Amino acid sequence: MNKWVTESARVVAPIAVIGLGIAVFQVVGSPPETKPREVAEEQPQPVETVIVESAETGITLDVDGLVVPFRDVVIGADVTGRVTEKYGDWKAGAFVDASTPLLKIDEAVYRIERDAAEVEWRRAELDYKEALETELQNIEAVEQDAKRRLELAESERRRTEKLYREGIATKGSLDAAEQTVLEARTRLTDLANQRRLNENKVARLKFAAKIALAKYANAYKDWQRSIVRAPCCGVIVEDNVERDGFVQRGAKLLVLEDTRRVEVKCSLTLDEMAWLWRDVRAADVVPPESDSPGAEATEGDAPPLKLPTPIAELVEGDGEEGDDEPDVVEQYFAEQPFVDTDPTDDAAYKLPPVPVVVSFSVAGRTYEWDGFFKRYDGLGVDERSRTVPCRIEVPNPRKYRVDGQPSDGTGPRALLRGMFVQVQTKLRPKSELLRLPERAVRPGNEVWLVKEGSTLDVVPVEVVWREPGLVYVTADKSPLRSGDDVVVSPLPDARPGMPLEIESSSRIGESLQTARAEGVKP
Repeated sequence: MNKWVTESARVVAPIAVIGLGIAVFQVVGSPPETKPREVAEEQPQPVETVIVESAETGITLDVDGLVVPFRDVVIGADVTGRVTEKYGDWKAGAFVDASTPLLKIDEAVYRIERDAAEVEWRRAELDYKEALETELQNIEAVEQDAKRRLELAESERRRTEKLYREGIATKGSLDAAEQTVLEARTRLTDLANQRRLNENKVARLKFAAKIALAKYANAYKDWQRSIVRAPCCGVIVEDNVERDGFVQRGAKLLVLEDTRRVEVKCSLTLDEMAWLWRDVRAADVVPPESDSPGAEATEGDAPPLKLPTPIAELVEGDGEEGDDEPDVVEQYFAEQPFVDTDPTDDAAYKLPPVPVVVSFSVAGRTYEWDGFFKRYDGLGVDERSRTVPCRIEVPNPRKYRVDGQPSDGTGPRALLRGMFVQVQTKLRPKSELLRLPERAVRPGNEVWLVKEGSTLDVVPVEVVWREPGLVYVTADKSPLRSGDDVVVSPLPDARPGMPLEIESSSRIGESLQTARAEGVKP
């Protein structure tokens, strides 16, 4: 009995202890009932915003450039001889106009050759005219007489033959009349052969006169070339000859820099080239023409070739049969298609002539010239810098502005080789762009946009171009629109839906000026 009680107590005692603990926990350990706490409404954060604008004027391309000559003309000696005169004592650095006499090579030998060639040409011309006007015309007159004699002889032969049939004339008279006809025909044939021979002789004399004329013209040009003239207006940059010096034909005498226009050498990155190719005006811009004084020297600027006697038919051709036949060489190349002449291929290697402004700053003033993109400097991408070398042409290097105003006559008179300049142009791509301050773009290319109801929205953007203080994004790939407000002031714990209070909203230009005035990076 006792054993059973002991075993029961051993089982019941732990159960009773556990139940007692649960009862105590229910009474003592349960937390008191509390009322839910009311959450305070979030206060709007004060922010400063800037209005997003449409980049209607396009993006600004700004690169460095170096002024280089449009061309350096090497002036060589066309004749051999001693330099007898240097007109004006031209030296390196002097400016000369087109056709200005620079120096003179001894002309005595060339004047003698000119006179001798003139005499030879005059003699050849006289021989030609004598054969044409005397011999050929005399033969034609004699030939007309021979034809008349033949007609008379044939008439006499017919009359004698009629009398012979009537028994009045004798056989001897008929034979004599027949012989007279044969002699007249023979004479006419001889004259025709002589006329053809004279025609060939006249043709040979005509060719001889042409050759003599060519020799005379060449001698005359050599005599003219003894005076070396400037082919265009420009500055002498190299002088390699002095008076009394002897020069050979082809020797380099002077180097003249053509100053009618200049070029600027610059390099663009591939991103910059992409925007240049996409410029909407690229196909419509017409490159301006140069109006700088001093055009190239033409044939009329030098003393003209004066022939003693005008014989235009010897130079211009005589219009004989066969002159209109196609040239053999041209016909050969027309039948041999060696080259692909597809006119559309060259467009891939041309640079759009987009206008630019070339500026040069010195002594606190900025001088500006108008130019345009002209061509590639070579072809392809520079393998070291990974940029595309380009050339910009300035057609009027003497016409400039000072600080945006017309020239006041001070400062540099023209763009000079070696100047380091700035090249700036406005590119207007076909796709619409939006611009906003650079400080509005947060890390990760995110923008804090103020939505309707003055709440914050974090939107991603794709930055396609950067300028000092500005960034550009494409309108079709961005949730931003022109006129939206974006936050530019600091905002701790920024999150979508955060209430905002706009303290000030300004345009982009005003924001940049304020940032610069406060010393903040725009």
